[in-house]
Amino acid sequence: MPRCLLLFLRLILVCLFVGCSGAANDRWTDKRPAIVAVSGVVTLDQKPLSGAIVSFSPESDGTSTAKPGASAQTDSTGRFKLTTFKEGDGVPPGRYQISVKKIERKMIKPGDGGAIAPVYEEISEVAPKFANPATSELTATVDKPTKDIVLNVTAN
Repeated sequence: MPRCLLLFLRLILVCLFVGCSGAANDRWTDKRPAIVAVSGVVTLDQKPLSGAIVSFSPESDGTSTAKPGASAQTDSTGRFKLTTFKEGDGVPPGRYQISVKKIERKMIKPGDGGAIAPVYEEISEVAPKFANPATSELTATVDKPTKDIVLNVTAN
């Protein structure tokens, strides 16, 4: 009896090891498009904008194959590196509409520490048109790695 149990446990371990080995034909990565490294800087009224969210939304290319978009958060110098699958990996080649958002939360009514939560007002530091890729007028064509995309936005 213990011998059969030991054989059964070994068989389960082998199955788990083979099933979780990250084989070359991983269905989650096999069909990913090629990625191009893209980075740049966001400025608000010509000054670097930190803590902004930059999103690249693919324009339709007329095919039925949807491309993923990419996003990033700007650092203290306004710089960003786009992420699609892994941090900083970039974006698939193509044309993109771009949005830039930066929301600050300001407490307008404190909570009581119990059942009543604080009330916050969300204030956009960037003009509302930049929050929507369809109205931002910011676009980019990505065909090779680049570090020099400059996105100039204005305040409200």
